[in-house]
Amino acid sequence: MRVWLVLNWLLIGRIRRSAPASSISRSFATLAQEQPLSEPAVKPKLTSAGLQLAKTLDEVAALQVAIGEDDPAWVRRVSRELVDLDGPFRVAVVGETSVGTSTLISSLVENALAEHTIAKSMGAGTSSQVYRITHGDKLTEEVDTTSGDVHHIQCPTEWAIIIGKEVNPSITALQTFDKDPTILANVIYRSDLVVLLTDASRLLSGAWETAFIRDFVAKGKKNVIIAVNKGGDLEDPRSNAVSIVQNRLQTLLPSAPSSSLPAVFPISIQSTRGLMDLRSTIIARLDTPADRSLHKTEAAVFTARQAVERLLNAENRADAAIKGTRSEISSLVESVVATEKRLLRDFRLRDLAIVEYGVTSLSDAITAYFEKVRFWRLFWRSDFVAEDLKATMKENSLLQAEYQMTYAVGKLNEGLHGARERIRSYLASLTSATHPLATEPLTRPLQKEAAAALEALDRQHSPSAREVDPFVLRNEVATFDETRQCDVLQRHAEKLVRNQLGFQLAVYPIGLLLTHLGVPWGISIPSTLFVSALGLAWMKTRWGTYEDELWSKISQAHKKLKDRLTTVYEKELSRVGAEPLAASLKMFEEGLGARELNIAARRKDTEEVLKRLDELSRRG
Repeated sequence: MRVWLVLNWLLIGRIRRSAPASSISRSFATLAQEQPLSEPAVKPKLTSAGLQLAKTLDEVAALQVAIGEDDPAWVRRVSRELVDLDGPFRVAVVGETSVGTSTLISSLVENALAEHTIAKSMGAGTSSQVYRITHGDKLTEEVDTTSGDVHHIQCPTEWAIIIGKEVNPSITALQTFDKDPTILANVIYRSDLVVLLTDASRLLSGAWETAFIRDFVAKGKKNVIIAVNKGGDLEDPRSNAVSIVQNRLQTLLPSAPSSSLPAVFPISIQSTRGLMDLRSTIIARLDTPADRSLHKTEAAVFTARQAVERLLNAENRADAAIKGTRSEISSLVESVVATEKRLLRDFRLRDLAIVEYGVTSLSDAITAYFEKVRFWRLFWRSDFVAEDLKATMKENSLLQAEYQMTYAVGKLNEGLHGARERIRSYLASLTSATHPLATEPLTRPLQKEAAAALEALDRQHSPSAREVDPFVLRNEVATFDETRQCDVLQRHAEKLVRNQLGFQLAVYPIGLLLTHLGVPWGISIPSTLFVSALGLAWMKTRWGTYEDELWSKISQAHKKLKDRLTTVYEKELSRVGAEPLAASLKMFEEGLGARELNIAARRKDTEEVLKRLDELSRRG
């Protein structure tokens, strides 16, 4: 039978002891007869140490509120009740099933419960219950359902004792502990002295006993006594149970000095031998007000420290959750930025290449036209230059580039939709009850920040802003029209032909005139032909210049088209993708930053409280 019990000596805290130290070994009844129980008229005021402890506990309670302690049991454990240094001295007796705990308790209360139905129910309980026994004129029992079915029992013992007990024999010790560890923790954290009872079959090797040492003693719980129920004769030289338990303690607490290990006492429940020594040891622990104050202070500091370390662990977990979330956001941003860079790179290298190919084809066609139409053909083709070039441009239009631009916008919308959905899915995951942010009170407000960022993202992406207009780039290509340059070239060709005809018509009459005036034929005719050839050479050169000007203007228009397409693409990429996505993530990251500062400030306060608790522990 597993039992957890808390003994509270109401009388011991108020006895004015004048007996010598040797009286420690006397029985409870004898001591009670010599110093009867009395209640002071006014409750004593706290000492300076008690006031400091009370102030520190208030700070712990304030931290629990600020950080968000979500376990009501821990909120109740850290209370002003812990600093009642003149109040009841609470002794917990714990033991696994069938180690003799009930008999030990009966001995401690001087068999006040013997042969009573309450004792039978305590020994054969079938459900997890807590029993608390106090002094009373007659044996009574009252169940307090508001505090977890706690059985308050009064018994006519000469000592005012509070005993808390949990019984569940149908479940093994480990299973009971796993089923509801809060019951054991409540008893231990509210105890000033703990007696752990083991027997010869366990010798502190049971799973529950090991867990007790690990969860309480190893973490600094002081004033613990190990009672070993040897069952037979204590003087049996073949029995080395105490040595085994001591070695077991050293194994479980390797870093603890031997002087700080719990004391081990052999007892025999069967022969009742050793029980008087155990009683005397308990009395010695609370013999004077200073002893009681010391042990109660140590117990209060231990409980408060566990509460603060729990808060500090919560802060560390919250900080780790925030750092993990920030790392996830960084990875997500890198992924989105990589997507945007890939889309822009593909547009420049692949989609604009189609535009370049179309312009190159047009250039080749124009070059072929000029090779076909030499300058001398202008005399009978000058009226058809613009018409021929326009037909050439139409045959080599940028229609394929228009299709490619529509396809490029489709890829852009698809890529931005994927990036937006990744961010949206991530923000939605932050609001999930299973996300690490939901596990800590300090980080739960960030889920509201994530929900607000998600709402802002959906609001920014209205139906008209969810995607780029499929024809925005196609329309830019469609505006590429340099046929007006053909009309300009047509006018240049007509003017060039007119000027050349006028020049030639002037050269030959002048040559005839010079011959008529007496210039020899051998001079006038070659001179006339030479000047005529110079006019034709000038015409050729001028026609080549017009060809270069036409191609230069088309090339400049082509460059401007590519620049305009790139600008529009980048603008739409930023408008639909980068800006709203960055704004939503920035909103959440600002919340992360503010929460990190809050946690850092809380951690500083928590560490300061821990330092004060350590100082109180050293003073004790």
